[in-house]
Amino acid sequence: MQNLENGFIIKQVDFKDNDKILTIFTKKGKLSVIAKGAKSGKRANLLDLANYIEFQTIKSKGLDIITTISMRNSFHLSKDKSSLYIFYPLEVISKIDRVDQDESQLFDLLNFTLSNLYKNQDLYISLFNIKTLLYEGLLSDFTNCFVCLKPLEVDIQNISSMMGISHFGCDLREYNVRGYPISIDTVKLLRYIKDLDLKAPHLGFDIKETVLKEILLFSTNLLESSFDIKLLSKNYIL
Repeated sequence: MQNLENGFIIKQVDFKDNDKILTIFTKKGKLSVIAKGAKSGKRANLLDLANYIEFQTIKSKGLDIITTISMRNSFHLSKDKSSLYIFYPLEVISKIDRVDQDESQLFDLLNFTLSNLYKNQDLYISLFNIKTLLYEGLLSDFTNCFVCLKPLEVDIQNISSMMGISHFGCDLREYNVRGYPISIDTVKLLRYIKDLDLKAPHLGFDIKETVLKEILLFSTNLLESSFDIKLLSKNYIL
């Protein structure tokens, strides 16, 4: 019997008649375990996606088997479209390949995102995207054009793409990507989110709906491009 651990259930795969293989994200990383009787009975509700659980496992010839389970938090929002946003950060983490790394920052970010998602889905998914890229060292500071590397000025027109933000006049053809206009307010919000301390968040101000949609589209495309992944749950949020 191993020590108690805490983690989020980020993926499920059916296994045999009444079992599932779960991917659980902990501060030590992702681990796959077999959950016996996970499709029915008292354990079924404990093992929903996005549940934050405390658990123990025992060794077996193949994957470890999960034994003791208790619920710490459940993040299912509702049965409407907003609940589909939950699946996006879970899929992102499940597809990021990280080996032998401390996952404390990403773990805390997932907890923060799921805890606040009900307030404003577009804003907190965008924050999740930007902070994930930042923690992976894949994010610019949105102060320099990624083409010419000269400073960006937020009081003139800039464009966004899956590569980042550039001056309107810079040529993107050599990168084989298309650019789209991005508003001044969106660039400012990107910079704000990047530097935001999650332990003392201040997101109580009003943000235009057009800016929310713009930053969500930009940050999601940037994340996919940076990690070279395709996200099925992207269709739920855009």
